[in-house]
Amino acid sequence: MKIVITGTTCAGKSTTLDLLAKRGFEVVPESALEIINEQNAIGGDILPTKNVKKFQEAILDRQLEKESELTDEKNYFLDRSIVDQFGYCNFFKIDCPQKVFDLAKERYDKVFLLEPLDFIDNRFEHESREDQLNIDIEIRKAYEHFGYEYILVPLDKPEKRVEFVLNNI
Repeated sequence: MKIVITGTTCAGKSTTLDLLAKRGFEVVPESALEIINEQNAIGGDILPTKNVKKFQEAILDRQLEKESELTDEKNYFLDRSIVDQFGYCNFFKIDCPQKVFDLAKERYDKVFLLEPLDFIDNRFEHESREDQLNIDIEIRKAYEHFGYEYILVPLDKPEKRVEFVLNNI
């Protein structure tokens, strides 16, 4: 099964996935943060603050590469999915790559959307609280657009959120 953990920036996705990994579950890390770290290390420009279109395309390619390695024999928890690209492209008002439209439907077995936490100033992504809330709205609409019924994970302590996810698989 491919189980998506999604939500706006700084919603607790990484914390939730880290706790799942500590319990022995297979976790697929977020592609966006990997690309940000790689680009910052080399002084590159494939960043949301420099070239958002190239950044979104790089995320999509990286995510598809990761997902191509997943088998049907295991359960995987994914930190975001290609559906998120549609939401982010709408947020940034850029065209979404056609691959998203071709591949996003019926690709994932379960989707958990984390309620946004209180505002955290994210030094990597430079989004305001208003941006974070608008991204949350766009991500929700993206999953609905592609026919997914996401399960809303309420605000709670990280361990409680993990229990909620595990109890709702």
